[in-house]
Amino acid sequence: PPAPPAPPAPPAPPAQMPIYESNPVTVYSSGTSYPQPVETAEYTTTEVVPCKSENKKVISDQPVATNRYEVYREEKYRLPDELRMTDFDPYFTNSNGYRGLFKTESALIPYLPTWNIGFSYKYDKIKYFNGEKGIIDADSSVAQMNLNYTGHKIFAGISVPYVSWTAKDAKGGKESDLSGVGDTSVKFGYQVWKNFEGTHAVTLHLEGKFPGGNYHRPILGEGLKTKLADPLGRVVPQSPSGTTEGAWVEFGGAYTGVVNEKWTNHMNLALANDSKDGITKVTLRAGTDYRVNRNFSLVGEVEAERYQADNDKYGKNGMNADLTLGMVVYNDAWQANIGFPINIKHDWGQRGDFSVIAGINHRWD
Repeated sequence: PPAPPAPPAPPAPPAQMPIYESNPVTVYSSGTSYPQPVETAEYTTTEVVPCKSENKKVISDQPVATNRYEVYREEKYRLPDELRMTDFDPYFTNSNGYRGLFKTESALIPYLPTWNIGFSYKYDKIKYFNGEKGIIDADSSVAQMNLNYTGHKIFAGISVPYVSWTAKDAKGGKESDLSGVGDTSVKFGYQVWKNFEGTHAVTLHLEGKFPGGNYHRPILGEGLKTKLADPLGRVVPQSPSGTTEGAWVEFGGAYTGVVNEKWTNHMNLALANDSKDGITKVTLRAGTDYRVNRNFSLVGEVEAERYQADNDKYGKNGMNADLTLGMVVYNDAWQANIGFPINIKHDWGQRGDFSVIAGINHRWD
């Protein structure tokens, strides 16, 4: 029988060039049956990769290489981003010229070079003289400009107050008053410790306060003269606005700890001395702020000052203490605050039974 006809030859596949994706690993078209092995320092493959065609491009359905090394970095192994916090914080310049809230200093300072400028105002209705009521009746106000710089681990600042007071004997008599520049202070600090997460920190500071020359004693009424006439020659230790005749040197520190995303606590301790007037003062402050939301905080602070004088020449040595309750509104560049100091103890000097403190601050870096 005749031989069967030879089967027709299969049609030749259309000539086409392999199509490549733009990623670093070559993706071969489905027409390539035996790709050559690809060797790199980190990738090795000899597999035939199933592909599909979309929009005239060949796209792999699965990875085309076996990675011998991880090419990503787990978030938990990243170094913390200290350059800028991811959220706003309420700490600008406080009424003492430090970075903080009302009077309490915060040890959490920005890593980036940051400038703070602020204005604070405090009013006192003074009723107590060395712990006694019914001797003096005075009004005092202190308007203060603060300029503060922080960068990496240091901070430095200057505060210039303008003071004004009017005082008289509580039982009548001649009235005295004074207005002018108060005691200017210059301060420098250093962050000595901060934990890895940036939630706990400690700073130390040194401050010098220099008399502005606007210091007078409001001993003009007959009642005040009578009360102060004793063998020790006791006098008013400071003006109603807090200015003194001598210069002050203060050394202190601050600790701040973030409890959680809502609560942050602060502790301050400082020792100050006025050698000319012979006064030593120990100050302890404790403060906390509760973040209601991203732009609003409630604040509570306690300040206690213990005074010690040479030979008891200003009357009995003693302690003054205030509890301040207030609120702070802020964003990344501006802050406004208002607080109400409540007098708890008033053994030293001239103290108020009603006070209000407020401020507005701006920050840029």
